Amino acid sequence: MWFSATVAMAAVAFSAVQDLPEGPGKAILESNCTICHDLDRVKAKHYDKESWQGIVESMRDKRGGPKDLTDDEIKVLVDYLSKNFGPTDPDKK
Repeated sequence: MWFSATVAMAAVAFSAVQDLPEGPGKAILESNCTICHDLDRVKAKHYDKESWQGIVESMRDKRGGPKDLTDDEIKVLVDYLSKNFGPTDPDKK
């Protein structure tokens, strides 16, 4: 029974990953953030760059977060998140 559930969860995660926009940071997001989060949760947010920076740093500091990310990788990830999942209102940069 657990095997079926695991396969189903993996299939959902894989399909969500394929829906991400291409670009620098996509691989970092896929390999680090999906450990704990469903990508629908990430894709539903529309934070500005400063907010994404705070969230990524907060996740890095939490148990189980992407602790091995370098400062450069965090910059790339934050740029990717703010570009693709930033505010929908252009005046909220």
